[in-house]
Amino acid sequence: MVAPSNSKKGSGKVLDSGPDDSVFIYYTDHGGPGVVASNATEDSWAEYCPGYGAPSAFDTCLGDLYSISWLEDCDIKDLRNETLQQQYEAVRARTLKGTKFNGSSHVTQYGDMSLSAGVLSSYMGSSPPSSSHYSTSQGDALSPFVSIPQRDADLLHFQHKVRKSAVGTQEYLEAQEKLRTEIAHRQHVDYSINNVGNLLFGFKNSAKVLTSVRPAGQPLVDDWDCLKTLVRTYEKYCGSLSSYGLKYMRHIANMCNAGITADQLVAASIKTCS
Repeated sequence: MVAPSNSKKGSGKVLDSGPDDSVFIYYTDHGGPGVVASNATEDSWAEYCPGYGAPSAFDTCLGDLYSISWLEDCDIKDLRNETLQQQYEAVRARTLKGTKFNGSSHVTQYGDMSLSAGVLSSYMGSSPPSSSHYSTSQGDALSPFVSIPQRDADLLHFQHKVRKSAVGTQEYLEAQEKLRTEIAHRQHVDYSINNVGNLLFGFKNSAKVLTSVRPAGQPLVDDWDCLKTLVRTYEKYCGSLSSYGLKYMRHIANMCNAGITADQLVAASIKTCS
């Protein structure tokens, strides 16, 4: 991967690295089929959410279960001694255990496994371990806060805004409208994807075809260009999938795998969403 340092683009802040530097890149997302959150079939979980462990000043979830497990492991461990493999095993165990109430997922390792023997400080620098966090060396669960499905973090944010606002105020009305809009959008995506499937495959076969999970080792879709085309086609006639709609990426991939063309999806989308 090439990460050029071009200070003339964006904010102007760049990583001033050279060819001999080791760069650690951390990427996190809601996840979804084709954009893996944990393994190929699981979503991720939000943590430290409003009303469930986040400080009262915050209206949004502060992280996901995996990220918090990883960040807190970094805080308490000596990065000069812990290897990538040791951290993977510790964070995987903690994420799999989940919380006191619910929420767990299977962390999965990808890439060049020969790097796993390296110590974390080679990528992240080093500092003395913090004593402000409890030990995670035995895969301890997070503090007893409720895990929220990552895809519902936006919904929880709007619900929290409504609850904390005085009834009848402008802030309350705006928060209530945003909550209604979010719920309506989710209902629309749920209905439209499933109805499109019914039109393409019939009511009896649709659910089986759309939710089919391929055997381990097979890609999500045979033709990635087809997936991109069908996503754009759906969004042209039925609106944005948004982060919530990523949960249906497997459905659209399975349309490609079943040989559905853009023209067929156009017809089904127009009938569903017009």
